[in-house]
Amino acid sequence: MPSSMPTDSLFAEFLTGKFVTIFGFVAALVATIAYFKAAQSEQDRVAEQEWRAMGRYAFLAMFIAIVINGSHLLYLILTHQFQYNYVKSYSDTTLELFYLISTFYAGQEGSFMLWMFYGALLGLFVIRTAKEYEAPVMAVLALSQAFLLSMIMGIQVPGIGVIGSDPFALVMGEVPKEGDGLNALLQNPWMVIHPPTLFLGFSSLIVPFSFAIAALWKNKYDDWVRPALPWILFSAMTLGAGIMMGGYWAYKVLGWGGYWGWDPVENSSLVPWLMIVALLHTTLVQRKRGSLKRFNLFLAILAYSTILYSAFLTRSGVLGDTSVHSFTDLGLYNQLLAFCLVFFGGGLFLLLWRLRSIQSVQYADSIYSREFFLFCGSLVLMLIGLVVLAGTSTPLIDQILGRPITKIEPDFYNKTTLPMAIMIGLLSAIGQVIWWKKNTLDNLLKNLAIPLSLAMAFTSVLVIFGMKDWGMILLSLTAAFSLFANGQVFLKVARSNLRFAGGALTHVGVGLMLLGIVASGKYDESRFVELPIGHPVQVFGKELTYLGIEKVDGSKNGFKIAVKEGEKQHLAMPIMYETRRMSVQNPDVLHEWNKDFYIAPVNLMRRPSGNRLILGKDEVQTVQGYSIKFTGFKMYQDPNT
Repeated sequence: MPSSMPTDSLFAEFLTGKFVTIFGFVAALVATIAYFKAAQSEQDRVAEQEWRAMGRYAFLAMFIAIVINGSHLLYLILTHQFQYNYVKSYSDTTLELFYLISTFYAGQEGSFMLWMFYGALLGLFVIRTAKEYEAPVMAVLALSQAFLLSMIMGIQVPGIGVIGSDPFALVMGEVPKEGDGLNALLQNPWMVIHPPTLFLGFSSLIVPFSFAIAALWKNKYDDWVRPALPWILFSAMTLGAGIMMGGYWAYKVLGWGGYWGWDPVENSSLVPWLMIVALLHTTLVQRKRGSLKRFNLFLAILAYSTILYSAFLTRSGVLGDTSVHSFTDLGLYNQLLAFCLVFFGGGLFLLLWRLRSIQSVQYADSIYSREFFLFCGSLVLMLIGLVVLAGTSTPLIDQILGRPITKIEPDFYNKTTLPMAIMIGLLSAIGQVIWWKKNTLDNLLKNLAIPLSLAMAFTSVLVIFGMKDWGMILLSLTAAFSLFANGQVFLKVARSNLRFAGGALTHVGVGLMLLGIVASGKYDESRFVELPIGHPVQVFGKELTYLGIEKVDGSKNGFKIAVKEGEKQHLAMPIMYETRRMSVQNPDVLHEWNKDFYIAPVNLMRRPSGNRLILGKDEVQTVQGYSIKFTGFKMYQDPNT
């Protein structure tokens, strides 16, 4: 491998990398302008068709440029071209092909390229399906693509500075023989499929946003939800799947026993998902009754804007060290802020400008109607999203006000969202039982009597077995209520027409999810124990015996632990190993029908340690008559260092 890049290679790199990026950016701008002109030329059929054709060709040219750039970067990764900084930073020659491919989106530039590829691909589907909405929708979508392409241009503009970060930038000086490698925690199948799924959800949110802007632009407030609804459903499903994959990865890999830590990057996917799920429910009301037009337009704008704002928070460096997941600052602060302000500010301005022309229609006949409960549920989902967004924004607010940066602890989110989660359980139960017509209180109570009785009986059992926290009792009650009410509806509807049972089945999942949150978030138990080799230790009714070390995947240390409970025996194999960057601990999880037994290694002590006391956070132990409680720790810097 050469020690430096010759002049002809530099020229070739410019042609295949930066030139293609700039070409794609210009093509996106041309598509934006052409589609804008087409949307403004509806009275002149010939001009409209000419501008629309130009927009299509320009968008296709942009798509080809994105594919060429993506293929180029992937080729450099697969052939270990470490003279490129991106390839050197995230890959090495030891990675399996599965993980080597995943390094494409391990960094900022690659993830932007994945985002814009999805956006371009979805744009081609919109061109084929949007019909009379094509021009205004594609004008907005192409503009978003231009912003995304600007993030990877990496060019110096006089008077402005550097625009974007070039994924094809070269390593300065000597070309390394080996790359830095992929973060060991990311070398997991779930983290190979989690980011692409999540970014597909992110990208798809531009389509409902574009339909909403098109509706405001062309004064078509009634019809836009019909073509937008499949995209709203697709976004909600894809984002939800991506979030679940990320949570499962955290649970299986990180070793702390949880699946959700309220980290800003986790919140950045949760908030848009809450908004788009809220929009999914209220668009059903608009399609049925022609109401909630203003609210739906606002939600569509808000859903995509929260994606852009979250990208600004996690990619601009404003979070500092308050997030363990945030990307390295590449100097994109101003670009990301402009992206966010143009789309949210422009969308909000257009909504306010058109507000008086949007006719208001009563959204519900009574408080006992499905429309009323759908609206209330959407309102609560939006409120949860705004609360989470406010907590996530605290470091930015601190910076603006000149205060020391504070990190919001998970307890804040748990306490503030608990009452709203209780409401979600209640509303998801009632909303499925009533139908699209007037209901009386008597009919409603009659339909809810059985599921409510079952939920109260279930919750009473939990209280008998020791549940004392009133918040958890109420959440368990409403979650069980949702489970039984929707289960009743599902069985009733499925017998007549299974196609219409999807909503009830989805809300059965909501009830189960809320019950799972109660069980895993409040009533899990943990204990730190030492396992001397060959000596059984009793933990939570199980006998653990450490049998020794076995090599896993060549160089990783697998700790063989025999787990015995009565006649049942299992062999657990948690893993711990060192990489060039960090120490990695992978837990082993034994799944049972009512619980998981989670074994995570902490440290390997080679020699006898004498008397040792191990305390978890807030744990109390008594030693020689003294009660010792671990309340926390503080780190001080040695003034001499």
